[in-house]
Amino acid sequence: MYTIYNGYYTMNDIESFIEDTNDFDVIEKNGVLYANCPASFDIETSSFYENGIKRGVMYIWQFGLNGRVIIGRTWEEFYTLLDALAAFHALGVDTRFIIYVHNLPYEFSWLMRRMEWTDIFFKDSRKPLYAVTDGFIFKCSYALSNMSLESVGKNLVKYPVEKLKGFLNYTKVRTPVTPLTEKELQYCVNDAQVVMSYIQEKIETDGDILHIPMTNTSYVRNFCRAKTLYREDKGKQNRFNKKYRDLIKSLKLTSEIYEMSRACFQGGFTHANARKTGKTIENVHSVDFTSSYPYVMTTMTFPMSTPKLIENVSYADLDDLMKKYHLMFEIAFENIMPVDDIQEHYISKSKCMVCKGDYDETGNLIEDVIIDNGRVVWAKYLVTSITDVDLRIIRRYYKWDNVKIRNVYKMIKSRLPKEFISAILELYANKTKLKGVDGKEVEYLVSKGMCNSSYGMSVTNPLNDIIEFDLTMNEIYRKSPCDVEKELEKYNKSKKRFLYYPWGVFVTAWARYNLCMSIPVFGDDYIYSDTDSIKFTNIEKHFNFIEAYNANVKQTIAKTCKALNLSEELFKPKTIAGVEKPLGVWEWETKKESYAKFKTLGAKRYLYQQSDGLHLTVSGVNKKSGAKYLESFTNPFDAFTNALEIPKGHSGRIISTYIDEPIHGYVVDLNGELYEYDEKSAVHMEETSYIFDISRQYLNYCAGLREEIA
Repeated sequence: MYTIYNGYYTMNDIESFIEDTNDFDVIEKNGVLYANCPASFDIETSSFYENGIKRGVMYIWQFGLNGRVIIGRTWEEFYTLLDALAAFHALGVDTRFIIYVHNLPYEFSWLMRRMEWTDIFFKDSRKPLYAVTDGFIFKCSYALSNMSLESVGKNLVKYPVEKLKGFLNYTKVRTPVTPLTEKELQYCVNDAQVVMSYIQEKIETDGDILHIPMTNTSYVRNFCRAKTLYREDKGKQNRFNKKYRDLIKSLKLTSEIYEMSRACFQGGFTHANARKTGKTIENVHSVDFTSSYPYVMTTMTFPMSTPKLIENVSYADLDDLMKKYHLMFEIAFENIMPVDDIQEHYISKSKCMVCKGDYDETGNLIEDVIIDNGRVVWAKYLVTSITDVDLRIIRRYYKWDNVKIRNVYKMIKSRLPKEFISAILELYANKTKLKGVDGKEVEYLVSKGMCNSSYGMSVTNPLNDIIEFDLTMNEIYRKSPCDVEKELEKYNKSKKRFLYYPWGVFVTAWARYNLCMSIPVFGDDYIYSDTDSIKFTNIEKHFNFIEAYNANVKQTIAKTCKALNLSEELFKPKTIAGVEKPLGVWEWETKKESYAKFKTLGAKRYLYQQSDGLHLTVSGVNKKSGAKYLESFTNPFDAFTNALEIPKGHSGRIISTYIDEPIHGYVVDLNGELYEYDEKSAVHMEETSYIFDISRQYLNYCAGLREEIA
């Protein structure tokens, strides 16, 4: 029985710690034995400057095993602990402990020259998911949870441990000889306990420590793979689903198709109405789609054949093709501009291969393109890659003089396979039905994470760069492109594959379609949108549209159910209180209380006020501390401008500088004590301010609009 020991051990108690943590099972896989118990590792560090040069020192580590925590102050003490554990448990290549680190990339940056690594898997440069040394495997619990340590602590159910806050002032320099108070020590201990409790809950829900996947998305991948590639038939479980597998085998990627898919892929649409940017607006409302991505995945059409390049296609041919096929193609517009009644601009300049203004006869630029915070307003000549779904949106938002297309790929369009749709619906139903149910808190959190990840797995790039890690190189991390043809061959032949990358391209395209075709309906009341939500004024004017849209969603669901022989109840599961939660409909988020005031400065930058105070959303700024800083102004909304700078200590922004070579020197701690440090590698971290570096181009564009309106 797993229990949490509230105290902690020191290196003087190392023998007792090892003996007291010895009560666990051992499981075997491929001839290797693993301890089936939670283990965690965490460090606390100080950052400082020495002669103007950034430096760092580790001053305490904490190691958790099977509910108990031991602390040490030096790396030598940590080596002693690992050696003692290895000796007691006969650890080696065939007997191992799995140690979870919350944000392994950080700890690895301190450990990389201190261990002999036999295997490391990098998600990206400086982002290891696991690192293996003789007898120990370090894994990243942040990649598994996709939550901050504080959030992990709040979501613990069976073995609750709260992450303590406010007991360590990171601006003060501490070293291994700096005395720590009991509150400070308990802060460190609790961090290790949170991770251990989280892993123990995972062990119990997943079966054992070897069944815990590497990442949060792996849960939904494993679930959907089991629901699609296998089936129950004639009393036999996990029988191969040949029909589904044959479909997937027929959906192939070539390098050309892959490149076109990458060119066409875009994320969610997030933007502000430039006419409203910088204005404080009262009585603002917000509506949100209910699970936008799961809705389009279960109701819309997707590519159901390998894309085929077709020759001699003109723009005039597209409408007939779009009736039967989904399309990906390059398109060139001449003199493209917004339609007269539009409040938004859809085309992202970053996705344009060409985006030019107007030139005179000698080639001198007369007029540059007009850009609205990254979105194209006008261009003399523009080339981009889009899907047929994007074209439908562009037709609503723009007009142009001439248009040409090339490299047109056609794909038979149909709904996603019933097995896959059923799996997504089951995830959504579980999340809905388990919310608020006593005794099902863990299951709810798992279901919620899986439902939220169902989109993420569909848009994951099937090809990854090669990350080389070599401490003998000048540049220890080296990224190089993979062998595209070789990796695509593996992708096409994989017996574990149950997805097709172009599906993900159309998931986001359909979600943008639902949002962007709604925005113009709100007209001049429209203020801001973000992926699956719209903020606007005069709610009473738009009730009819919202109701009509939701009625259309229900009709779409009914057609889907009829075509696939599914129950409509699957699309509208009920909460524990008996409230239906239908997929895809607009929900009135501010029904109970509107935003008394709302102000946006552009995408991912807005401030609003409700009865419970100010709420700030700025990408890269801590919401709570940023809002608290703005509350110090007499009028926060007047202060929220492009001239605002949120100072360090309030922004929540941290600059990390990696120190990859050994460093040695002297540092004075907060008590005036001199310490000689010796780090093999380190990370220097310091708080920094957030400056609203809104581009002059966007400011000029907004100013021009205000002049037009005036």
